[in-house]
Amino acid sequence: MSDDRGDSYRIHWPLVATCFAIGASLAVIAFFVPKNWSSQLVIQSILIEVGSTVGLFGLLATLTPKIYRVVVDISERAAENVADQVDARLQAQSDGTSMNLAELQDRIKERQQRRAQMQDQVVEALDIVSFESVAMALHEANRNDAIDQGRITVAANAGAERTSATFSWGSVPKDFKRGPAPRLLIEVRTGMRQDSNPPTKIETVWERGQAADEIADIIIQELYKAGQWRGEESLNFPLTLENFQKALKIAIAAKRKDQNSWQLQGTPIELFNDELIITTAGIEAPGHDFILRGEEFPYLNGRWRPTRPKFVSPSDWEQTIRIGQEIFPRRQYLMDLFSHRFIPWGSSPMHEPPVAIETIPSHV
Repeated sequence: MSDDRGDSYRIHWPLVATCFAIGASLAVIAFFVPKNWSSQLVIQSILIEVGSTVGLFGLLATLTPKIYRVVVDISERAAENVADQVDARLQAQSDGTSMNLAELQDRIKERQQRRAQMQDQVVEALDIVSFESVAMALHEANRNDAIDQGRITVAANAGAERTSATFSWGSVPKDFKRGPAPRLLIEVRTGMRQDSNPPTKIETVWERGQAADEIADIIIQELYKAGQWRGEESLNFPLTLENFQKALKIAIAAKRKDQNSWQLQGTPIELFNDELIITTAGIEAPGHDFILRGEEFPYLNGRWRPTRPKFVSPSDWEQTIRIGQEIFPRRQYLMDLFSHRFIPWGSSPMHEPPVAIETIPSHV
């Protein structure tokens, strides 16, 4: 750029020579003005000054292009230095955040894969049972809205008389004793097939620091008191936790729409067995492409008995329908009331997890 501009300000030697010649000529003529002229001194002064001016113009015509080139070079170097400094600052600020369009999709996929691996890692960590592993698994499910209202129910025994266990991780705003901190609650229900008496409900808070066998013993003692303890036929806690892990795997994979996962139409509420699951949409059997929708349940159930699908045993169908009758039709005002009473912990970015993800052992 400086060379192009310099050409427009190149030295015009004919003009310079003419200026010097005229200036010198006028200066010489000034010395030959006749002395007898009345205005000799005035004329000499005028000739010398005009000659000096013309000569100086020629001198400036010689120096101006050089001065211009120096000024332009200095300006360009300063501009280049400023540009380099700006580029360096932008580069420092954008390290790790700038990418081209070709990289963008790959980076998005990498983030999704890392998130899925982390979720699987949290659920797999339930192989080692503790307050932290159970709470963290529920926290992750709540964070992704993978279970309904921060709760998931599973079978707690293998007997004909079903016992269920509902796991929840959340806070109750009006719990003045505990404050806003979350709690890990296990609600055990037994006597599900007794038509004359309502099921027995036992709620137990799993406190941080309590081992799994300790919390299991507390629940068993409560079953003793309620007259519902009949050994593992009433409660099999290892089986309960195994079903809990299985339910969360299904729920999180379904939420991600994994290719080989159950494609559910609703959010999981209760995993009944390996084929049936109760969701917010109804009773689903994804492996058989079956759903009994929640809106099909009448408000007054009475003796209503829908047609049993062939792949479900009569006893399982009876129990599943009884569970469905407690849930459906879902009354929105009751759901709103419950949502204000219980806050699933992890559903907000402000909710701190029960344990740092870095401390969870990896099985993936």
